[in-house]
Amino acid sequence: VLVEGSHSAHLYTVLSGWAFRYKLLPDGRRQILNFSMPGDLIGLQGSLMGEMQHSVEALSPMLLCVFEREQLQELYRNHPGLAYDITWIASREERMLDENLL
Repeated sequence: VLVEGSHSAHLYTVLSGWAFRYKLLPDGRRQILNFSMPGDLIGLQGSLMGEMQHSVEALSPMLLCVFEREQLQELYRNHPGLAYDITWIASREERMLDENLL
């Protein structure tokens, strides 16, 4: 779905299916960060950081709702509450990663 180091023009909401987020380690192994399932937002990090810091790979067939990355700021302007919600989701995911990574 997304590759570490890439610049995607899109954000995705998972409508169905499962994926996993991972980082590629120097020795070629993958460190799984977490899993994405219906309702999750994929690719937000790339919109803020410029490039993806991790990859996302499908575990099953997926149906994704695609958003143009360029429209994210317009969406926030028109729906300020949504900007708060997305920030909350991102901070929740960060907390979960902190609790689960060794």
